[in-house]
Amino acid sequence: MRNHNNGLFLRLNDSDYAKLKQMAERSHLTMSTVLRNLIDAKQIAAYPPVDYWSLFGSVDECRNTLDSLYQMNTQCHNCPECRESLAECTTAWRSVFDAFFNATNNPPETH
Repeated sequence: MRNHNNGLFLRLNDSDYAKLKQMAERSHLTMSTVLRNLIDAKQIAAYPPVDYWSLFGSVDECRNTLDSLYQMNTQCHNCPECRESLAECTTAWRSVFDAFFNATNNPPETH
């Protein structure tokens, strides 16, 4: 963790202050952290809504279950319906993931 030994007094007009405050609120970061991230040329992304993680987890669980069943059952490898179901679930998983993180440069790690 970095030490923040140097303080900074910064003057902003009302419009710039409102933008900084909105960036901090949307990203669930402090205004200081937002400024440090901007200095480090990091993308400031909005924090995902609470429902996002629930939906992402459900779709991820479905995808993992279908993938496990597909891998365990050698008959599925030759079954077009099984391959199609797994592909559709993977597409849904990717869509949910991209729906929120498509605009950011630093999406979370995926497996």
